[in-house]
Amino acid sequence: MKNDTVNINSASPQPRNESSKGLVAALLVSLILVLIIGAVVLTKNHKNRIQEAGMYENQKFELATQLSQRDSIINEWVLAFNEIESDIKKITARENMLSLQSMNPEISKDKRKEILAEIQLIREMIDQNKKKIASISALNLTDCKIYKLVTRIGVSI
Repeated sequence: MKNDTVNINSASPQPRNESSKGLVAALLVSLILVLIIGAVVLTKNHKNRIQEAGMYENQKFELATQLSQRDSIINEWVLAFNEIESDIKKITARENMLSLQSMNPEISKDKRKEILAEIQLIREMIDQNKKKIASISALNLTDCKIYKLVTRIGVSI
């Protein structure tokens, strides 16, 4: 009986071994398929990320360009306003000077010509300031800070 038992036991492991080999082969094929599918998905995802990165880089460049343009326009505005403010101070000083000179009852013809020349210079400065303001308003910007700056220096656009 020992032989029969041994024969039965020795016959059983062989089919298990063959079924185990089949199972291992199926698992290996499944693993390889999962790895291939994973590699395809990762490759496609990487390509999408590269495209998105390029798109974001283009947007960043466009926004930087717009920001630079806006800054240069604002700088032009500030320079123009500074010039206008300086001109207004000069005009005010000249007006005060003319007021003091005109209070003198004895004004000679030379002084009269000098006063008229000063008045003409003031008019020219006012015209230049109007042209500067017109060029600024041609930029067609509606920024609250710029509007406040215009109202601060007392100029109407």
